[in-house]
Amino acid sequence: MKLKMTLAIPELQEQNTKWIIPFVLIIAFFGLGIQATKAQEKMQAEQKINQLQENIKTKASNDTIEYKGIVYYNNSNEPLPGVEIIVKGTKTVTISDINGEFTIRAKKRNVLIFKYISCEIKELKLKKKPTIIVNLDKIPTPGVVVITKYEEED
Repeated sequence: MKLKMTLAIPELQEQNTKWIIPFVLIIAFFGLGIQATKAQEKMQAEQKINQLQENIKTKASNDTIEYKGIVYYNNSNEPLPGVEIIVKGTKTVTISDINGEFTIRAKKRNVLIFKYISCEIKELKLKKKPTIIVNLDKIPTPGVVVITKYEEED
């Protein structure tokens, strides 16, 4: 009887194995299909996010105007190079070139801040006109101050 059982068991195991392999393959196929579907959905979501970001950038860039201008020193015709021009409340900054000229992108109604050593800081509210002429006034100084240090010898 033991002999028959051992012979019968391999036959049963052999029949089960025939069904297990296709069953495992089918489950694996569906599992990969689900993963592929999820990956595809993720890619579509990323594409939509990228499109929305592009739309936002395009809209933002459409709202800005390119302003060009020149900065003069103390109401003269002398251009002022190296002036720092900042769009107030943003990180947008530029510097005037050797001829005192600058170009900056900003929205209408933004405020530009002009900074230069030995000159008063000036703020200018932007309008639709894309050309700007600015005169930076010299900070009034009372005169020359001389500091001398005296030491006593013992």
